[in-house]
Amino acid sequence: MRCRPALVLLPLTLVVALAACGSDDDDGGAGPTSGEPIELTRSGGCGDAYLWAATEDGMVAVTVAVEVPRHSTRDDTVVEVDLPDPDVEAHLLRGDRDLTGNLCTDAIDGNAEPTSTVPLTAGTGEVVTTPVPTDVDLCGEVEGRLELEGVEAEDGTRIADISARTDDIGCYAG
Repeated sequence: MRCRPALVLLPLTLVVALAACGSDDDDGGAGPTSGEPIELTRSGGCGDAYLWAATEDGMVAVTVAVEVPRHSTRDDTVVEVDLPDPDVEAHLLRGDRDLTGNLCTDAIDGNAEPTSTVPLTAGTGEVVTTPVPTDVDLCGEVEGRLELEGVEAEDGTRIADISARTDDIGCYAG
């Protein structure tokens, strides 16, 4: 029996070609073209009212910062969020490593900086801070919560509903 080299190599060529067409997205294909909203499972925050939520690996994160006009010593302070809003800094960050170590710190890891930062263009919800104590240091005593739904970034990336929380409102780097 006579072998035909071209026919023998055809299946191997097809396998290599299909493998080359696969996705190599760091976020598991959950980018703007997949249509599936990105799930953010980790969260934290600091400062006046800066909250973040990230994927489990930390390579995709959303940050939301609002200025609280006046913290209350008795009641929760609620700031309504309706994006886009010039008074709200809201971004989608992507990186090659866990970005969360660089959020709320002044000891920046240059290897874990975002590779892209895209503004959020849609989303509604609120930022809530608990009452500010008058008899102790603020840091670690004030809770912050972020609830956002209908979140979308300028590049079309959709984010599943966000529920972020921190006990570090009032904590500042430095």
